[in-house]
Amino acid sequence: MRILLSAIACYPDRGSESGVGWKAATALSKEHTVRVLTSKGEHDGVERALATGAYPNLSFTFFGSDAPYHENRLIARLQSWQRYVDWTRQSLEIARKLAAHQHFDLAHHVTYSSWRIPSPLWQLDLPFVWGPVGGAAVYPLHLLGRLATRSAVFELVRGFSNLHASHSRSLRNCLRNSDAVVASNKETFDKLLDLRGRSNGMHLLFPTFFTDQQVAMFRCDPEDKPPADPIRLFAGGNIIGSKGLIFALEALQIAAQRGIKWRLVVGGYGPEIPFLKKQARALGIDDWVEFHMGFSGDEYLNKLKESHVFILPSFRENAGITMLEAMLAGCVPVIVDASAQAGVVNDSCGFKIPVGRAADISKGLASVVCLLTEQPQRRIEMGRAASELVAASFREDSYASNINMVYSDALQQRREKSAR
Repeated sequence: MRILLSAIACYPDRGSESGVGWKAATALSKEHTVRVLTSKGEHDGVERALATGAYPNLSFTFFGSDAPYHENRLIARLQSWQRYVDWTRQSLEIARKLAAHQHFDLAHHVTYSSWRIPSPLWQLDLPFVWGPVGGAAVYPLHLLGRLATRSAVFELVRGFSNLHASHSRSLRNCLRNSDAVVASNKETFDKLLDLRGRSNGMHLLFPTFFTDQQVAMFRCDPEDKPPADPIRLFAGGNIIGSKGLIFALEALQIAAQRGIKWRLVVGGYGPEIPFLKKQARALGIDDWVEFHMGFSGDEYLNKLKESHVFILPSFRENAGITMLEAMLAGCVPVIVDASAQAGVVNDSCGFKIPVGRAADISKGLASVVCLLTEQPQRRIEMGRAASELVAASFREDSYASNINMVYSDALQQRREKSAR
């Protein structure tokens, strides 16, 4: 088929939204001819990748702003959302011009993967697939006091944004007119099902997957890791308040008081980092915590392969890319029982701490760190199970097969709609 793919974020060899967009585009291009609508800011990286000749069925249309973002991460994040709104508004006209000169069998939106801002491409005279989209999970109100003030304010504003989006006419039009709606986690599925008002055309699909080459690159036998004295923990990604790292710091203080030796690497940056550094000093554990701006390439791979535990008690995740990469590398995931992460981790490969009182979360995390330190063979076995789970269930061919089933359903939905 000929697919018109909407992906404002689509850049080779990056994580987060850009990685989701690029991997979706390249995976689909192995079976289909794909034209991607993306941001002008992705141009240079995409063109370098296309110049290799490795993607003959993939082409791009670039538009929107490519101006640098503000140095302040919070301001930059607000800028990115405004650009997305502007880009989305332009996308329908550009898509119509493309469709007037070339045939497409289907339109599909993948990034940004937020349910709050609908795609207008359902208005094309084409079957339309929206998603996977996520973002319906919320940070628990009773835990807001454990965040930096601006992070707590952000979560409150985000909650109001969710309420506002729920009443958006453009969102409801997108949901009710899309031939297929794909959610990335259960919270979002339930939210969109309620707003759509019918289950036909609804799908649940995790957006993260790995090529065979990536699986081989990340995998590591936990028995080959350095000795766990101290036990090495890793947390990564965009460090915002909802990642819950304050609970990990409190847990590690408890573990230290119980005689456990550990080291934590925070391999990422974000607006919560200054607050977390201050809290680490106040807890008296700052000498055992390394705050890093983020790793890349072999340095990132090596850091995961020398880590025993991935600890990130995040309360809302769409994809959990860093966790899956860490699991591939044989790290045992230690999380809270919430959002997309909880849908991946099971008792054979990791630990999910119930979302209760703040003190109970920290104590629960601490108990797991102590257990994994004191039971090295169990840690090794769970690390292997984590790696095997991701290697078996989150491969590119599985994603492509599931998306093709969504496409078939969307085409059927459109035929039935046309026959009415």
